[in-house]
Amino acid sequence: MSTPPTTTTSSTPPNSTNLDRSHPLFTFLGGKSNIIILSGAGLSVSCGIPDFRSAGGLYNSLDLHALDLTCPEDLFDLDYFKDNAVPFYTFAKSLYSGVSVEPSPGHYWLNELQVS
Repeated sequence: MSTPPTTTTSSTPPNSTNLDRSHPLFTFLGGKSNIIILSGAGLSVSCGIPDFRSAGGLYNSLDLHALDLTCPEDLFDLDYFKDNAVPFYTFAKSLYSGVSVEPSPGHYWLNELQVS
């Protein structure tokens, strides 16, 4: 998908008041009620939230031994979680402790799409 439509050219982050509703995507999707958007962790990378598999991603930053994991994917495996949820909650607490994150232009665009 292309960059979310905005009218801002400054460093001011977009919000619902400065999104360009005349953009062809808004025109095309306007009035539709059954829209599915597929996205991944990459949507939040520009906000400072790491993705999963890149060199600086979550999987490469995990201390598997300290979290008692055999591989990074165990952290988000439902069966592993059902057996032992402690690694997930330990990781989640450390990930979001004191973090202040602002939404990306993509987040604002998805929100506007949802509310319009």
